[in-house]
Amino acid sequence: MTFRLLACDIDDTIVRFPDPPSPAVASALHAAREQGTIVALVTGRAFRRARPIAQMLDLDTPVICNHGGSIRDGKTGDMLHRETLPRALAAEVVAWMSAQDVHMFVFDQDLVYYTGKTDEIVADFQVYTCGEQSIYAPDLAQTLPEETEIILCTSQDHEHLAEVHRQAVQQFGQRTRVLFSHPYGLDIMPHSSKSQALGWLAARLDIPQEDVLAVGDGDNDVDMLAWAGLGVAIGDGTPAALEQADVIAPPFDQDGLAWAIQQYILEV
Repeated sequence: MTFRLLACDIDDTIVRFPDPPSPAVASALHAAREQGTIVALVTGRAFRRARPIAQMLDLDTPVICNHGGSIRDGKTGDMLHRETLPRALAAEVVAWMSAQDVHMFVFDQDLVYYTGKTDEIVADFQVYTCGEQSIYAPDLAQTLPEETEIILCTSQDHEHLAEVHRQAVQQFGQRTRVLFSHPYGLDIMPHSSKSQALGWLAARLDIPQEDVLAVGDGDNDVDMLAWAGLGVAIGDGTPAALEQADVIAPPFDQDGLAWAIQQYILEV
């Protein structure tokens, strides 16, 4: 089978924060592109954190961000497609989270409204507090946009955030998607997914589902691995990702993504 579209998760698939891609992974992605395969990043990151990885790999294809909630043009940054929370629902989430002793980020395209000072935030998310499009808003309820792509809640206490996640699922799980997608990050977003966004992108590129190879490692990759023509899980991924995958690659530290590209794209 010839795979025309390679959909790659970023964290613990291409990179492990804060390191860049390994030479083997970068070389394999370049070789896949040279062979004619379209490479698309499909990530839980917001565009601001995803775009540097795309630039590092010299990718200008669309980037699927926010666990599938938005799709941006990799070259211009233009919004191609997005799902949002209405303001009333976002306001309800923010009001509830304000009582949970967590910091919050609210994303509206390139604007980020945030409640915590930079040194109070775990390193992975500090980029969202920098730049003219980041707006410090300690009273977040007064500055909510009309539509919100995602609400990121963070705490440096993993166990506390796990309990907040449990309660948030009970409180908002019917009306939103609640993801504990990072040891120190909890996302509340519309009922969008990587698979839905990948289906939208594949249709736009006129690529059938069976010609899509997806590689990921996390719980938020499970639906993408199931949807793709072939789903490959990185060997040290989560149990749910490993169970869903058609193929299990070597672990991240053994360049599992490079192995998958070599096996299913370059050697075909």
